[in-house]
Amino acid sequence: MEPIFIIGIAGRSGTHYLKQLLKKHQDVQVSLLNREDHFVSELNYLELYVKNISYFWKRNDKEHEEKIVKNLKKGLGDGIIKSIHTKEQTKYFLLNTPYTHNIHLFKEYFPDKKLIIITRNAKDLVESGVRSKFWNYEEGFELWNRSAKRIIEFKNKNKDNFLIVKYEDLFLNTENELKKIFEYLNIKSDKYPFETLNKIPVQGSSDAKNEKKTWEYKNIKSNENFRPLTRAEKWGTIRKWRFNWKCGKNSFLLNYKDAIIKNYPLYYFINFILDVILSIYKIKLSLKHIIKKYYTK
Repeated sequence: MEPIFIIGIAGRSGTHYLKQLLKKHQDVQVSLLNREDHFVSELNYLELYVKNISYFWKRNDKEHEEKIVKNLKKGLGDGIIKSIHTKEQTKYFLLNTPYTHNIHLFKEYFPDKKLIIITRNAKDLVESGVRSKFWNYEEGFELWNRSAKRIIEFKNKNKDNFLIVKYEDLFLNTENELKKIFEYLNIKSDKYPFETLNKIPVQGSSDAKNEKKTWEYKNIKSNENFRPLTRAEKWGTIRKWRFNWKCGKNSFLLNYKDAIIKNYPLYYFINFILDVILSIYKIKLSLKHIIKKYYTK
């Protein structure tokens, strides 16, 4: 059995949705862990381990040392994969996390393993996270932009054996996108029950509310009122400007065709002032934390 790693550009990107879709194929199943696993996002700790122990190996044969380090990283990755159990034997099992941290290390620890990266428009993703109280707008913009940059750098460095899927395409053209994924995984589309697609519940949507009208992580039925691609339709001008300022360039590079505003003095002035205000606010928070830590004991 081989893993399929699903990595999302950030929370609210649709990793659970993709997982729900894929596990209905008879050649794919979830692991007994069946949660966000963070195997890739925490690879920096393994990287530190390898760096520390390989320090003691240093000799004159650099090529030999590099080969040992390469084999060690692959062995550690193989060990992680072998530790995952499943109910049945199928071709693939799913591993997922909505974080791109340490994605640059993926090929070193999991060479030749299948990787699906799912992206989502920054505006809808950030708005969804705000409604779910995951972050505020500024935090969401910064989170998305940093993650988009990691994906772009990974894409430029690695030319094959990974697939980037846009949440929007998956939602609007589910059957066609799944067929593309199955082709990448080298499994047959005719084994998939496409007739059941409209019965798959929506998991973790920002539309999910409890009796107190606050967000709650749960499954809801998909209907005509579920509109994940129009989350930001009521944004005002300033918020759209902040999106462009923070995320516009990388949105364009990830093939989201949101306009990048240029040569507009008021746009630059307002964003500059807001950046200054936010920087002052962050400095004040840092000072408050330092004072609380060292002078209130």
